[in-house]
This record gives sequence, C-alpha cells and structure tokens, in this order.
Amino acid sequence: MEQSEVIKRVVGMLTQAGEWAQQLEEGRRAEDVDTTDGPVTAMLNEVLAYGFSLPTSASHQEIAEAMNERWTRAVRQLVGAFTVAFTELAHTHDTGDFDTTSADVLRRLALRADEFGDPD
Repeated sequence: MEQSEVIKRVVGMLTQAGEWAQQLEEGRRAEDVDTTDGPVTAMLNEVLAYGFSLPTSASHQEIAEAMNERWTRAVRQLVGAFTVAFTELAHTHDTGDFDTTSADVLRRLALRADEFGDPD
C-alpha cells in the first residue's frame, strides 16, 4: 500500500475517533457508540495483511524473513502516517489558530496525502 493511502486511512481513523469523542461529549453512553469494524479495523487489516507471495517450497526461515520484512514496512508506514498527522495537528495548535478545527486539519492533510512518498 502506498504511503499516501496509509495517510488517508489514518486520517479516516482519527476522524472517526473524533466523531466518537464528540458523541460521548454530547452525552451518549459509551456502550451506545458503535466502535466495531470501523475504519480502524479495516485499515489495520489492509496495511498489515497486504499480500506477498512465496514459493510453496519456501523454508521456515524464508517465510519468517518475508513476514518480518512485510510487517516492518507496514509498521514504518503506520508510524510515519501518525507522525505526519500529529505534527500537522500540533502545528495548528501551537500557532494558536483557534478558528481551524482538528477536522479541518485532517481534511487538508487528506487532500495533500499524495505529496508524501513511501518511507523506504
């Protein structure tokens, strides 16, 4: 999965989390907020399970190495995407721009996601 797509998925996750928080602030009970199988689960399944192929004759060592390489790349992508989102949100906060909401910042980030390359 491309880094730009991971960033867009992270933006979706953070947006969903913001909506859940807003529902709780508005008085909804936690058990009434549907947090099942949302963008978090979908994104983790797609990023972490993004396929790779091995010959059927691959040894245990080759399988372990391939899985390690795949998971390492996925974790780097996730950490990178969350770092970009945090930095954007923190910058807006630190500049005292109180007219810009976190949803605005995340929306702009999603629109700019294609500017970010893969962390390889």
